[in-house]
Amino acid sequence: MAGYGQVDHEEKDDRTVVTEIDKAVEQKIVDALLAEFPDIGVYGEEHGKQGSEERYWLIDPIDGTESYVRGLPGVTTIIGLVEDGEVTQSYIYDPVEDVLYSAYKGQGAFADEEEIHVSKRPINRATIYVGSSTPLQRPEIMRAIKDAGVFYVGLFFGAGIKALYVATGKIEGNIYIEHGGHDWDHLPTRMLAEEAGAIFTELPNDQNKWSYAVLAPGINDTIIEAVQRELHA
Repeated sequence: MAGYGQVDHEEKDDRTVVTEIDKAVEQKIVDALLAEFPDIGVYGEEHGKQGSEERYWLIDPIDGTESYVRGLPGVTTIIGLVEDGEVTQSYIYDPVEDVLYSAYKGQGAFADEEEIHVSKRPINRATIYVGSSTPLQRPEIMRAIKDAGVFYVGLFFGAGIKALYVATGKIEGNIYIEHGGHDWDHLPTRMLAEEAGAIFTELPNDQNKWSYAVLAPGINDTIIEAVQRELHA
């Protein structure tokens, strides 16, 4: 947090940013996990894979780095335990609010010690965040979501924070259209949101570009129908 909003950063080939703090945070996490669990491998955004590929930790040291360098909320650290291809534990830490979110397969999701659940708001009060700037190139998809009756459709940095907003009922859904994220962004966050009651739906399109939605049950069917109609238009 000492560098929050004021750290030097570099731009990657995909125009996202990275800082030396990303690398340092990941190294600390890797060192701690390997010291405590030497038989479990690690797979981090900045340092790649080490050790077992059957049982390993997925690590995104700073998700929402764009928010981090700007001093915006939406910064998280994401860790997931993958066992035989499935995330069985998920941990998302929000350093700005100093809250640790966790989920265990089949046992629910928690903010520190308090169990969390998705929203029950009706669709005319629903807020949906879209996963990246890509939908701006496909504005018909955002219009379709709005036309389905949603109150507000917007964009926001960070897979981790959007998953937490769905899991805690602050918003009603996230939709990622032709996203360019990675396992460490999306597998632990998906699992945590599902344990809080969200519904995950893959949304392939005719060009084999992968999209997906994570939505509160009360609005899921209506939004999925609207988005799929546009993806296949």
